[in-house]
Amino acid sequence: MASIALKDLLENFNDLADDEKEYFLEIARKQLIEFRRYKISERVKEAEENYKAGKVISGNVKSLLKDIEND
Repeated sequence: MASIALKDLLENFNDLADDEKEYFLEIARKQLIEFRRYKISERVKEAEENYKAGKVISGNVKSLLKDIEND
């Protein structure tokens, strides 16, 4: 279903006037930025939960690599 909508969107995009295309792209860029911010905030929440649950280890590169090798 989404691919059909995307196909329609792309076909209709070509019918827009130049200023409408620019406006559409500006809105799409802003929505993409907001989507990325949302994804980052979700990742931060996940990382905080892992930290609180003790699922996070810390150290320098050498100690972390040694820890990985011991798994």
